Parts: sequence; structure tokens; C-alpha cells
Amino acid sequence: MSAVPNGDRYLVRAIARDAGAPPLKGEDVSDSPFTLNRVGGDTVGPAIWAGSVHLSPNPPAVGSTVWINATADDTRSGSSRIVAAELFLLDVQPPPSADGTGLPMAAADGAFDGPVENLTWSGTLGVPLGASCLWVHARDLGGIWGPYGGFCPDAIPPAAAGLVGIRLANGQADVEVRWAPAPDDGAYGGTSRYRVVRSTTPRGTGFDVSGDVPATQASSYAFVDVGAGLGDPSDYFYRIESVDGANNTARTVSLAAKVRLDVAAGLNLLALSVETANRSLGDLAAGVAWLAAWTYDACGPAPGWSSATGATSSLPIGPGQGFWINASASGSLVAVGLVAPTVRVTLCEGWNLVGLPGFGAGITVAALRAATGADTVMGFDPADAYHLRILGDAEVLAPGAGFWAHVPAAAVWTVPGW
Repeated sequence: MSAVPNGDRYLVRAIARDAGAPPLKGEDVSDSPFTLNRVGGDTVGPAIWAGSVHLSPNPPAVGSTVWINATADDTRSGSSRIVAAELFLLDVQPPPSADGTGLPMAAADGAFDGPVENLTWSGTLGVPLGASCLWVHARDLGGIWGPYGGFCPDAIPPAAAGLVGIRLANGQADVEVRWAPAPDDGAYGGTSRYRVVRSTTPRGTGFDVSGDVPATQASSYAFVDVGAGLGDPSDYFYRIESVDGANNTARTVSLAAKVRLDVAAGLNLLALSVETANRSLGDLAAGVAWLAAWTYDACGPAPGWSSATGATSSLPIGPGQGFWINASASGSLVAVGLVAPTVRVTLCEGWNLVGLPGFGAGITVAALRAATGADTVMGFDPADAYHLRILGDAEVLAPGAGFWAHVPAAAVWTVPGW
């Protein structure tokens, strides 16, 4: 039995067979397990119970106390008393030469005195942010280190950051995007850096325009997209991507946008699709020569109309709000602002001057009618004497285009932001 390791769960089965024809046999098994515990009979180290390695909290904050627990068991690998355990924080499993050099773990009950031990360690993790894993193993009385049990805290994506704002900067030549840190900014296994991802469509995959922005536990972050402002005719949509040490990523749930609204000479019926920091039409139309503008709020006090001229341009414009603007020359309005994943517009009884809030695709007049009970929807027609026409159910509502919707009762129109 020299090849059989020590253990406490052995049974003996005895089998006897005679030489008759046909041969007959009988057998019996011992009534209860017994223990083998002899010198030299323990050749295998303790095992770590599968799934027993735990880290709390996960992910832990840098510099704060964390607890690491595991269970070691030698009952099936020699049944010796466990006398030590250690842990490592490494990207890969430690080599055999590292045995005995890790962080010592203690027995949870205060003493290493049996073949099964609950192990514990508490302290601060003195390793840089990254993809490090926890590696735990134990040593038995025979001096044999067992196999590792592993746990990688960085196997899940980091938390998403939160977009704070977007604006034109440096003489309106550039676009500045600002965001709040992710909740796990500076946490072990959490966000280690950010990227600003830009696309030319609201649903585009986009590409990194910022390079890595280190997560420094700052109260806020900002990136300037040089040359992307008024002088760049493209529409841009920005998201912030949180990245951890294992290159897992998470993107902001909201969207920051810089979009242009084309304006023709004469009357235009437009709408704002983003939530701007400053709702003044004067800022929105700074690059356009215009004579007058009007909004209509069916939910406000009568008569509901508000107006402004180029000289007095404080007319407020909010997301999902339609407006008329009379331009003396063609040009474009540049709007910069945020878009939530879901946006809402309140419609009050009667006619409402509104527009698509956000950049939802394929939203038809029929969908608007079904959601709000609208009985008539009218859009812009430059050839009509009143610059209006009734829209058919199959027509798609375009971002940036204003329209009139008549509802018999108040309703809330809810649409995806993009």
C-alpha cells in the first residue's frame, strides 16, 4: 500500500473465489471508513475548495482594507494537519519557486490544527491597478504546498462614467467634453483609464480620439477635441469609455453631440434634439443671420407664443421643442448638448410645436399618433402659403425638423434617445 496516500475515507473490500466449476465468489466491505496515517504516506499538498476564494469588497478601493478568504482541505490528499497558507496577487499563477514567499494567511479560528482550515487575510492591496488575480494555496504538516485556487477580481467590466457636459471652446474652434469619474475610479480591478470615443452617427461604433486618459480619482475629467468645433462641418457624437487593467470596457449611457441644423434663407421650421447647457437661441444661432424667431408652448399661459429678434435673442429653446426662424441668408445652427437614452416631451391639449427629442431612427408619424393620440400632424412645406402640410402616417420624423401635433388630451411622448 505504499502507493496509497494517507487519508481518512478509506474502505477495504475483501473478495474470495473458489476453484469449482463454475467458480463461486463472495465479497464484503468494511462497515465504516478508516484512516491511513503513516510516515511518508502524505505526498500531496492540501487542495483549495473550488469557489471558496473570495474578495470583499469587490472591487476594493485603493488603500482601504479588504478581506480575502478561502478554504483549504487535506482530507483527500494525505489527511495531514494544515500548518500554513499564503496568497499572491499576480497576473499568472506563481511558479513553484515562489512557494513560501507570498502574503501569509491565518486560520480563521485562530489556529492551524486540522486537515481542513478556513483561511483569512485582511489588509490593503499594495499592487497597481490591473488584471492581477488572487492565488491561494496551503502547506501541510509534511511540508508540501498544494495546488492553487485562483480568483480574478478584474474579470468583469468596469463601471460606466457619467457625461457632464459638452461645449464649444477656444473661440468655438474646438469641442470640449466633460465627464464625472466612474464609481470604481481608482479601485483595484476597476477603471484605470478613460477614452473619448467619437462617431459621426448617434449609433456608430466610433473610434478613440483622446488616447488613454489616466483615472486619477479626480472629481471630473475633460478632453478637448481640437478643430472639431464651428469650422468642422461634420456632426459628432461622443461617449466616454471606462477601461480597466484587463481591457474590459463600459460606455456612458448618455450621449454628447455636436450637430448642425441647416437653415435656408426665409422661414424655417426646426427643432432642438439635444439638452444644451445654455438654451438661448442667440447662442444656438450665433453663426446665422436671422431676423426673428418664434416658439409656441401649449402648456404655458395664453397666448403661448414667444418671440425674439436678432437684436434681442434670449428666446429659450429646449430639447424636443420646435421653433420658427426667419433667416436673411442660408447657414447652419450648431447645437452642442447631451442626449439621454430615453427622452420625453409633454404635449398639452390642442396644437403643440415640437420636434423629435434626440436622434431616434425610424420613428414615424403613425408611431407618434399611437403614442400620444394625436389626430393631426403637420410638417414644413416651403412651397405652401403657410409653409405647412399634413404629414402621412408612413413619413419618418427627422431629428432637427419641427412639426405641429394636435392632441385631444394631454400626453407624454416617450422615445429612445438614439
